[in-house]
Amino acid sequence: LLPSEYGRLGPGIYLAAREIAEAVAKVRNQDEIAYIVQVDVDLGTMKELGEKDDVQGKWYREGYDSCHGIHDPWPGVWPYT
Repeated sequence: LLPSEYGRLGPGIYLAAREIAEAVAKVRNQDEIAYIVQVDVDLGTMKELGEKDDVQGKWYREGYDSCHGIHDPWPGVWPYT
């Protein structure tokens, strides 16, 4: 897996529960093939941002290993974490 260059919580690898990943893949990829990878993750020390954005990834520079946030809903996808 390669990290994104940008995102709501800064650059990194974004993970979601399977049912959310399936819904997002369906919306984002439409008729294209999408792959969902199941992983086991040690989140370490996690920062909770709720609905806030941190596009520069300041949480990482604050010493956190991971960050959790609630994503705004997309058409066809409910708000998700």
